[in-house]
Amino acid sequence: MDPLFITFPLVLFVGVVSSWYDLRRGRVPNVLIFPFFGVGVLVYAIMFFLTDKINPHFVLTTITNLLCALVLAFWMWKKKWWYGGDAKLFVLYALLVPVSIYQNGYIEYFPSLVLLINVFVPFTIWSIGSILSHAKTFPLQPILFAALSIFSLSWLSTFVPSTLAFIAIVLLSNLVPVQLQGVIAVLRFFGDTTVWSKAFALHFFFWTMLLLGVRQFISANAEVFVHRGRAKTGDILAEEVTFNKHKLAKETMLAEKQASKIRHAVLSYDTVPFALCLFLGVLITIVAKGTFIALISFI
Repeated sequence: MDPLFITFPLVLFVGVVSSWYDLRRGRVPNVLIFPFFGVGVLVYAIMFFLTDKINPHFVLTTITNLLCALVLAFWMWKKKWWYGGDAKLFVLYALLVPVSIYQNGYIEYFPSLVLLINVFVPFTIWSIGSILSHAKTFPLQPILFAALSIFSLSWLSTFVPSTLAFIAIVLLSNLVPVQLQGVIAVLRFFGDTTVWSKAFALHFFFWTMLLLGVRQFISANAEVFVHRGRAKTGDILAEEVTFNKHKLAKETMLAEKQASKIRHAVLSYDTVPFALCLFLGVLITIVAKGTFIALISFI
């Protein structure tokens, strides 16, 4: 039996509830994550126990995938690129989405890295929408820089899997000087005939938007703009706030009791509901059976 048939209801429940909590309260409760992590471990244990012939590679990859997800989530949390609830939710999804689902863009020992890349599809859409709705002028410069990096460096995908190639582009785009990227782009424009194909155009567009989203995520910790208004549960303060002789530091996430006691307008960040992006990224992964690039090929 496909493990996904057993774990998918768990994925749906966790995804819907965590997305609702993040949208309404700005956080993902531990009471949702830890019990379902235990349920996930129990489900795998029962499946292994009832299976006549255990696949050693599936077991090994499930364990290494979970360990890698845990290390990466902890590192990104320490870098303050996401919050603790989001980090734990990603590890939970790494457990609940069976490694057998990753048929496109499979990465040995850490297939859930594909899931994380897919998460940036909805994140990018949300971020671009927020930028366009707040910005007074069209943000052309970051789009051009992202397009230059993709055009000059995407040839790496001919040598390594697309997911690893994209990660390499994210790293190299900040290391390789813009002037050198420009030279490479010119040489590729005149010397690489594949850049005139429909397939390249589609990949170029989607990879550019994705790189734009990743850069926004890294540079802003998912905080796009600020607004002043009534304090709400889950708001992240963009200023120090004093109420009833109590002080709350900047970047404090308001609990329900704190928000209810603040009577004046506060300056807070407009944040992306990352739990929702994680859930949508999981659904993309399941539909595409791996990387979202597999879906592009059908366009």
